Amino acid sequence: MDNCSARLRRYYAGLAAALDKDADTEVRTPDDRIKARVLREPRGVCAAIVPWNYPTLMAAWKVAPALAAGCCLVLKPSEYTPLTALALALIGSEAGLPPGALNVVTGTGPGAGAPLAARADIAKLAFTGRCAATRSRAPE
Repeated sequence: MDNCSARLRRYYAGLAAALDKDADTEVRTPDDRIKARVLREPRGVCAAIVPWNYPTLMAAWKVAPALAAGCCLVLKPSEYTPLTALALALIGSEAGLPPGALNVVTGTGPGAGAPLAARADIAKLAFTGRCAATRSRAPE
């Protein structure tokens, strides 16, 4: 793991601890008869589709905040650089992530990315890249 993505993961780990502490917070109002609270809950299952360039950092930008917020994530890496995402999932598993918290789906954009993006039960989709219609050529 490169230094930048390691720092990013530590940053989001700190945010996760803060979110846990402030998950249910009372809000002061001008009128003491009115009671208000902020309740922070995970959004649900999120998906992230990342491109071939900077595969470690791009995955960190998507995975770390989703997991820090308590969401499960399906990560779809570029078909040209899937090993980085698979290694990240293995590291997460070895570090004690619960089963299903971080999932990796490999394959092409049309074969794996498009069906993932079309799912109605995905609460949040993060996409970095371009679609096949705008692709001029594969990376060298």
